[in-house]
Amino acid sequence: MQRKRSFWLVSIFLIIMSWVLAGCNASGVVEPELSAEDLAQTAIAATLVVEGAIQTGVAETLASSDQIDADEPEQAPVPTSTETLPPTITLTPTETLTPTPDKPMVNVSVNTNCRSGPGVQYDISGALMIGEQAEVVGASFDGGYWIIKNPDRAGECWLWGYYATVVGETAGLPKFTPPPTPTPAYNWTGTWTTSFGVTGMMHESIVINLTQTGSSVTGSFLLGGDTVNLGGTLSIDYLTLTGTWSDSTTSGPFVFKLVSANQFIGNRDSGEYEWCGHRAGAGLPSPCMGP
Repeated sequence: MQRKRSFWLVSIFLIIMSWVLAGCNASGVVEPELSAEDLAQTAIAATLVVEGAIQTGVAETLASSDQIDADEPEQAPVPTSTETLPPTITLTPTETLTPTPDKPMVNVSVNTNCRSGPGVQYDISGALMIGEQAEVVGASFDGGYWIIKNPDRAGECWLWGYYATVVGETAGLPKFTPPPTPTPAYNWTGTWTTSFGVTGMMHESIVINLTQTGSSVTGSFLLGGDTVNLGGTLSIDYLTLTGTWSDSTTSGPFVFKLVSANQFIGNRDSGEYEWCGHRAGAGLPSPCMGP
């Protein structure tokens, strides 16, 4: 656009000059004849005017071009996003719920015998092993035993609750009364030949008559002309007798434990002396000290 403007300026200048020259001639005024040097100067002046016009146009064009370059950025700006990103969602694993069984079930952390009643004095009728489950059908009144369906045979049995875990509703379970205590396999009533003394030294042979009534045992014997009385209580399995001996002047503890139906090992005065016995043709147990 600026180049066209310069072209028109030069053109207008040339037309005006033509009119001036033509006007001079048309008015009848005779101009003095120009010398060669004057003509040359006139041509140079005209040329300078034209060049000035051209340079003015070029300068305006460059100025316009520079203005455009200043307004245009060399590189498009990187857009800055003001958008707020949604927070990262952390997924929590869904907890897998274990359904509660319709009937209460029991398992154990230690292999546990299942008996005909609540205690070791009752016969073993089965066992619940680690990894097994059994249905619970009742409980003891004291809450120490569960009555379960026997894992090993038909019927029910009593499971000690110490190692047991029950899953399911137990509030409505019936309470069971323990069956009669079975007749003990061992009976302490009788005459026992005993050996009494310090371990590794000479012992005295003492004959004791014992009488068992339920879980209680009493007896007596003569020692140095003095009567010594014994009295104690049997363990739940009837194998261990724990009690006190006494004579006319002193007393102390004792413990006897059956190692067979006709042999026991034991001690007196908290292990200061060993004391064991035998009967019905059985030999003296060895070692004597126990339990």
